[in-house]
Amino acid sequence: MTANQRHSLELAVDLLAERRSPADLTDSQWALLLLAADVRNPQAIPQLVAYRIMQQFEQGTGYFSPSCVATPTAPDVSFLAPSSEG
Repeated sequence: MTANQRHSLELAVDLLAERRSPADLTDSQWALLLLAADVRNPQAIPQLVAYRIMQQFEQGTGYFSPSCVATPTAPDVSFLAPSSEG
């Protein structure tokens, strides 16, 4: 799980448990929640966004899909290899 996935989950749990008010969210936190919930409406109801995040987490879909976690790969440096062209 990435740090952003964990943070979005923590924010969603806090919203649902009413430990955090939607008014207390920063713009970047709200943007992260919208991204994690796959919601494109910035006027969405915060508790519904949080609920959708929890659903996706439990189902392992969307932002919490295993394919969303990028695995680091070695950069392509083949252009550094000596050329066989003379």
